[in-house]
Amino acid sequence: MCTSLSFGSPHLFGRNLDLDVPFPAQPTLTPRNFPLSFRKAGNFLHHYSFFGMATVVNGYPLYADAVNEKGLGMAGLNFPQNACYAQNCDVGKHNVSPFELIPWVLAQCATCDEAKRLLKSTNLVHLPFSQSIALTPLHWHVADASSSIVFERTNEGAFVYDNPYGVLANNPPFPEQIKSAQAQAPLFLAPMQNGRVEPSFSGDFSSPSRFLRAAILRALSPKMTEKKQSVAQFFDILSSVSPVSGAVITERGAFQETLYSCCLDFTTRTCYLRQKGDPHTHVFSYFKAQEDNRSLLSLTKKRTG
Repeated sequence: MCTSLSFGSPHLFGRNLDLDVPFPAQPTLTPRNFPLSFRKAGNFLHHYSFFGMATVVNGYPLYADAVNEKGLGMAGLNFPQNACYAQNCDVGKHNVSPFELIPWVLAQCATCDEAKRLLKSTNLVHLPFSQSIALTPLHWHVADASSSIVFERTNEGAFVYDNPYGVLANNPPFPEQIKSAQAQAPLFLAPMQNGRVEPSFSGDFSSPSRFLRAAILRALSPKMTEKKQSVAQFFDILSSVSPVSGAVITERGAFQETLYSCCLDFTTRTCYLRQKGDPHTHVFSYFKAQEDNRSLLSLTKKRTG
């Protein structure tokens, strides 16, 4: 269970990461001159810089979500029972593993249109990072300041969808999420009147409910004039779709909770981070000059709010 969000102007991008096991991600910058190696798609010695939440393993950043220097954001969300990766390479396409997809796109695309073209020529192939780190079934939310898309690969093939809602949850496949939202959202796209007692939109933590709730609250959000207000509103929306402990139980019998919520702002090179069990918002950032480094950089904590 996860929910991602593209919001506001200037553009903010981020997500809730909901799991029932630890995930030791940290705010991480991949600079322009950090060598990126892809298993089947070659190497990049120079590329766009990008930062977000990553687990670094053997010097390689495994990103859950990130934004690049052009303002393009991307997040991978759990997509169990539906994600289906190719077993073989396609000589007519770029063959990329799911764990490489966020660096593959953010290193070379500045807009959603560019990402859409690249993803249509990409074959998502089943290549695990290592014997001990299996591939996760994922689909991806990609967004810039003016548009949003979703990339999925199921047993029916690979698809890139326009996403007018600017949010993504998990299952079902995106066309079904859109169909459900289109059927229900027109009923609720107005602020609630004080004292109204009839039911509003769904309040559970299933994927369709979280998708619809986040999409409606995003659509109802007023235009913010200050960055502080935008960031606060961003986290308010994510909080509305964050499962409360005890509300969601997995097949293993464990409670699924939000391990972190992040808000990435490329204009100020800032990661706002909230973590499970910590009521504070921690602010991480880096300097523009560091975008030209050759080594991965753990972002520096600037303050706690």
